[in-house]
Amino acid sequence: MRKKRTKPVFIKIVHPRLHDEITEEQTEELRRIYLHVGRAFYRNTFEEFERRFLFVKDIDREIRWWSAMSSVLQRCLRRFPHVDSDVLAIEVVCISLCGGADETRIPTRAIRYLKANVPSRSSFIQPTN
Repeated sequence: MRKKRTKPVFIKIVHPRLHDEITEEQTEELRRIYLHVGRAFYRNTFEEFERRFLFVKDIDREIRWWSAMSSVLQRCLRRFPHVDSDVLAIEVVCISLCGGADETRIPTRAIRYLKANVPSRSSFIQPTN
């Protein structure tokens, strides 16, 4: 007797909103981060980028992580001004999250610089169970 094939079931995970609002200082820091990294990576408005942080357990750690990525991106852009900033921003986030996307439009020296200086997400954010 043959087993009946079933379709895979996809479950949408909805994260609970953990915070009602973000402080003024956090908003200013997020706006600076958005101008450097978030705009290239998220392709949406600042309000949507900011709203994402309401679902984060520790907003301050997440902001510190994004700030560290933003400062590395700015230093890299000063060292390699000919590289497209949007492509570089995406590479910074990819390196921080998973080790890198090996973008072909970025020079090898720039990728090596980023891999040496971009902080990993795990060094800022503690995994939640």
